[in-house]
Amino acid sequence: MTVMTVWKPVADELALWGDDLTPARLWLRDDDAIEPTSELEILANLSARYQVPVTIAVIPQPAQQSLAKLIGQHELISVGVHGYCHLNHAPPGDKKCELGLHRGRQIIIDELAGGRAKLKDMFGAQFINMLVPPWNRIDPELVPELADLGYKSLSTFTWKDFPSAPPLVQLNTHVDIIDWKGNRGGRAANELVRELVRALEIARQSGGAPVGILSHHLVHDEAAWDFLEQLFKFCANRHDIQWSHVTDLAGSGIL
Repeated sequence: MTVMTVWKPVADELALWGDDLTPARLWLRDDDAIEPTSELEILANLSARYQVPVTIAVIPQPAQQSLAKLIGQHELISVGVHGYCHLNHAPPGDKKCELGLHRGRQIIIDELAGGRAKLKDMFGAQFINMLVPPWNRIDPELVPELADLGYKSLSTFTWKDFPSAPPLVQLNTHVDIIDWKGNRGGRAANELVRELVRALEIARQSGGAPVGILSHHLVHDEAAWDFLEQLFKFCANRHDIQWSHVTDLAGSGIL
């Protein structure tokens, strides 16, 4: 199967958007950064080469100052808050969750406040007031507390969650390129393209909602890197689809 054949379904879907919705908007979120790594440098360089903005979800507690030095060299990178320690506190048998109420509300509130303050200080203008819950899970009772902590936006992995989140902006992801239940590397390109087409279809039916792509640089294999680069290449120089910075999608108020 040729590269063009793989991406034809995306082009076919985009042909349905029409001038009133075009261009379709994509955004990229990458999770679990703590320190500079060769994998993060690859992602940052790809971002710069194809002019694709990327939001890096940084884990506050173990985050190292050296990470700020690397990210500071790449103006297209923004930084969100990825929980606090990225530790599972759910009881055995439950899905993994750091931001549940298993430890009590105030502990979580204090950690989210402290994590935000640390990353804001570390990353300055590249910091955005976005909370990215580890494993994309947070107890709904905590969501109304986030605005008072200074958070302006919330990003998980689904189309619809937390309908009572205002004044928070919800900017979710919809296509995860990693096969977590299989080889824990990149998923097959044709499978990801089908998922992307479906996400774009839902976005079109929702009036042109942005579609979020989710990556995890630390576990990328050749298949994952190849898919990202082929997606970047597909979008380059097209008028009907574009990569967007989070501030263009949700407004400068999330800074």
